[in-house]
Amino acid sequence: MFQSKANSYALLALIEVSRGETNTGVQAHHVAARYNLPTAYAAKVMSQLAKAGVLRSDRGPRGGFTLARPAKNINLLSILEALNGPMINDEMLPENAPKHLRRNADTIFSKIVDDTRKTLEKTTLEDLASTGRGRKK
Repeated sequence: MFQSKANSYALLALIEVSRGETNTGVQAHHVAARYNLPTAYAAKVMSQLAKAGVLRSDRGPRGGFTLARPAKNINLLSILEALNGPMINDEMLPENAPKHLRRNADTIFSKIVDDTRKTLEKTTLEDLASTGRGRKK
């Protein structure tokens, strides 16, 4: 469901940008080189994140990408929806399926989508980037 190149590249790029090891922004080719990713694809994903307001993009020789807000204020839902669109509950079974089966499937999958959205909303980029030392949940 979430395992895609775009999602993986986005998370790696955001982790790299969140490290903030330079005084300037992180350029896509640096992310691509560090993780052995295609530069054009990394740049495309980072541009999508900037367009969605997750990253900020500055042009020029000293430009690059920075977080649009602190990592603790960027949740995984906003990251995934920036790349994939809103997470919604579509009907699972076709209209010609028996009504009670459609209703049961819709109820179950609505709960799954709602639970997933809640988990992604409360999980931040900071949580993802954490090494686990000294962090309590």
